[in-house]
Amino acid sequence: MTIRRALQFDTMFGNMPPFIGSAGSVRAVSAAPLPYMIHSVRGELKADGQLNIDVDGLVLADEAPVPPNLQGTKPVPFFARVVSCRTASGPAVVTKNVTSSNFPASMPTGKSHIHQKLTLTDPGVGPIIFVTSPGPTGEVCSP
Repeated sequence: MTIRRALQFDTMFGNMPPFIGSAGSVRAVSAAPLPYMIHSVRGELKADGQLNIDVDGLVLADEAPVPPNLQGTKPVPFFARVVSCRTASGPAVVTKNVTSSNFPASMPTGKSHIHQKLTLTDPGVGPIIFVTSPGPTGEVCSP
């Protein structure tokens, strides 16, 4: 049996102004307090809940306001992912955000391989996947 691919991507953007900190949040996911840039990413979310993301060069931007000694580096040794989707809650449609477990990130180059099987809930539409700082874990929506 072939597992259907629900979402495939090879682009992401680093958080740049105005997407900085809580003021630049997207679907209630706060951005890092400093700008980041990304060299490359490839990922997929399969219908059975398998999430695979390969990130290369997710590092602090090489410009102000990042301090010169941190520009182009990954100062935190872990990444996590947040899957955000729209889902039903009674008669209302709401956003549901769930953060994965931590995944090692190479320092200072910002490379990581995220491979995790998720428990999907249903219904769920419009998934957005964020690579972010570590946080609590839980269920995610079905794409």
